[in-house]
Amino acid sequence: MIYNFQSQQIANPIEQAQLKLKMHQEKGTSSQLSIFEVASLMDTIVFKQAINNSSNGTFQICFN
Repeated sequence: MIYNFQSQQIANPIEQAQLKLKMHQEKGTSSQLSIFEVASLMDTIVFKQAINNSSNGTFQICFN
């Protein structure tokens, strides 16, 4: 069974990632972001062209 979902993006995800990383840098060791969240945000920025090309606002989930 495959479900299709429509997602809405309120703001530019790249700008959001940059803002979160800037706040993370300013907070230093008191930041609440995990290393995995930081890596994900960095991937969003670095691979922005791949995200922009493949993002059509839908995604699928397959339940087996």
